[in-house]
Amino acid sequence: MKEIVKKVISLFLILLAIIGFATTPLSGYPTAKAENKAAGTEETTEKKVATDIFLPTSYLQYYKLEKPYAVCRFTADNREFVAVSHKKEIVIYGNEKFKKITLNIGENQRITAIDYYSDYLLYLYDSYIYYIDLRDFENPDYSANPKETGIHSNTSFSVCGDVLLTHTNNTIEYRDIIADEPGLFKASEPNEKSISKSEVTNSSELLLSKNGNVYFSSNKSG
Repeated sequence: MKEIVKKVISLFLILLAIIGFATTPLSGYPTAKAENKAAGTEETTEKKVATDIFLPTSYLQYYKLEKPYAVCRFTADNREFVAVSHKKEIVIYGNEKFKKITLNIGENQRITAIDYYSDYLLYLYDSYIYYIDLRDFENPDYSANPKETGIHSNTSFSVCGDVLLTHTNNTIEYRDIIADEPGLFKASEPNEKSISKSEVTNSSELLLSKNGNVYFSSNKSG
């Protein structure tokens, strides 16, 4: 008899637990409560949340790129931008919008490096640095006008602060950026900080860090 009573009690407790679970909102499921002060009662209503999948076609990862090579992320007017080179173009993404800049380069040529300074997007083509003025970039009628700097660098360059880092053969060259005329990007001749490294080759990649350290790739061992 005692065993039967225990089983009945157990079934009863399980039933209460099931009822309590069914009437309790799931954790994390939003509810809205409103108190009826006159009646002294509390009313609870459930708010359903939409679960449709949102695929924003305006995001960078949905833009079709053909063999992208160089990329640069920069901040202008407190907004994030990304510039990517592919085919004969540089695509700039910002504020959920794309703008492509078509370049007058050879069919099989490519932009090997991109960087940013102040109002200028810099890129390396055929071992020379060019720049594009981005001051009117948000203007719907904006038209890019790439200009030469006359500065040579083998396959890479790097900008940090007011310093432009280039390389020629086995030499890493430091240049001071000159920004004394709006719309015109200039840099000095290589200064005394320039160093020669036998490990630096024509295909080395450069990076000038914020702490002043220089990093470069090399295909020479040892």
